Amino acid sequence: MTQLEALQKHFKNRKTITADEAVNKYSIKSLSRRIVDLEEQGMKFDRQRLLSNEGRQYTRYRVV
Repeated sequence: MTQLEALQKHFKNRKTITADEAVNKYSIKSLSRRIVDLEEQGMKFDRQRLLSNEGRQYTRYRVV
């Protein structure tokens, strides 16, 4: 299964993902690039910039 296929399957069951989740679940190290690839295939995403409890910024991608 390719990284894009893994993400497509993920978004059928769940609506969001973060880079940490992508690395841990699918070994995807460049989630932002894979999201762009999916957008080029017609999927649409919202991006929510968040701050962790440790003060680290991250993005949660939500399929719309």
